[in-house]
Amino acid sequence: MNDERVLEYARDMGKVLQLVNIARDIVTDSETLGRCYVPYEYLKDARNELRILKNERHASTINEHQLHSYSLRLLQLAETFNSNVIKGISCLPHDVQRQLLVLYHIYKSIGIKIKQSTQYKQRIYLNTFQRILIAFKYLYFHLN
Repeated sequence: MNDERVLEYARDMGKVLQLVNIARDIVTDSETLGRCYVPYEYLKDARNELRILKNERHASTINEHQLHSYSLRLLQLAETFNSNVIKGISCLPHDVQRQLLVLYHIYKSIGIKIKQSTQYKQRIYLNTFQRILIAFKYLYFHLN
């Protein structure tokens, strides 16, 4: 596989991880940083919601179901890059593949928890035990 293709796969992995992060942190990014990384075209009432998210830093005033729908759209976008992530990891040296699989599957699991939730929760995360299980599984048993 050529270097340009591997770089493309690496960029796709970065996009997946970042999109999951954005989906998870809409409220946190708003309230702590005064930022909104949700694409403008995803927002239902963009002008008003950007004012709430960026200027007022009060994301919790936006309907939880609306915030959840933004998260789901971001995760849907992330899914378009998923197949390249596994291909890309398999192109890398064996001594880094398993660690990257752990990282990828931790973020993928966060995305699954967001999808399974019926509303937007301020910050979905995996507890230590869940992260250890994923690490153990992908460090010692699975190849993808």
